[in-house]
Amino acid sequence: MGAHRVTRAVILAAGRGSRLAPLTDHLPKPLVPVNGVPIIATILDALNVAGISSITIVRGYCGAAFDTLKDAYPHIAFLDNPDWNAANNISSIALAGRAGLLEDSYVIEGDLYLAHPAIITPTQERTNYIAFPVTATDDWCFDVDADGRITHIDTESSHPCHQMLGLSYWT
Repeated sequence: MGAHRVTRAVILAAGRGSRLAPLTDHLPKPLVPVNGVPIIATILDALNVAGISSITIVRGYCGAAFDTLKDAYPHIAFLDNPDWNAANNISSIALAGRAGLLEDSYVIEGDLYLAHPAIITPTQERTNYIAFPVTATDDWCFDVDADGRITHIDTESSHPCHQMLGLSYWT
């Protein structure tokens, strides 16, 4: 399979971000500024540089607060997740899937601060998940076989694995 141009992205931004309280008491975590820039703006800017033309933000907690992004990013669309408080990103992914948004798409966690926008490339060859090798982690991770295929996913690991970064490409 050869590389082809990616034109769509889904940003998962429905959660509360309670670990950042009080910063998130009245503001979704992706809108919290880091060095004066909302976290989600680093994602949107990287997608724009890569030429991604269709961007949907799945929102939930304080969802209307994302409307302020329309001034700087008029091409974004919103998908409201009414179940944001009852389920994690799985409910947002399911909602995006039912809306037909997951095929040939980047799927990005909305609280991923992208210091290096070039990590989002304009082309992809196959389904992948950006991760980095660690000796152990208390975060989402996976194991791979000799061919690089994911063989096991877990919420933590006490052995060497690949820690998920929050950026994936779905075919």
